Amino acid sequence: MNAGIVLVGAIALTGCVSIPAQDAFEVAWADSQRNEHESPAGREYDRVMAAWMGPALTRALFADCKAAAHTPGLGTVRFILQVNLDGTVRNSYVRPTDDRWECVRADLAGQHLPLPPRDGWWTRGSMRGME
Repeated sequence: MNAGIVLVGAIALTGCVSIPAQDAFEVAWADSQRNEHESPAGREYDRVMAAWMGPALTRALFADCKAAAHTPGLGTVRFILQVNLDGTVRNSYVRPTDDRWECVRADLAGQHLPLPPRDGWWTRGSMRGME
């Protein structure tokens, strides 16, 4: 598989719903971008999340969610997670989505993530080239 993975830390999601209103998704995405650049702690969390996310996505896509229906041609998929202080996920979004990406979203939302710099931290990632 030639999957180009672009991972960006700064994921914080509000309410494990994958299809929020466009504005809610974009607001969360913008918050995650600010988190990434707001402080040395934000930049460090971005680095830690990128290292954590690679294996987590690989496992979700090619093991846990492999059998879920996938829509070819979705293009770049963006996902956002809102992380509690204890590393649990408060909210998660994915866009665009299909059954496989809903499975990935749920899989990531059920994981214990690295501990964020503050409560309610939005972190994000994107993946392209999944055909």
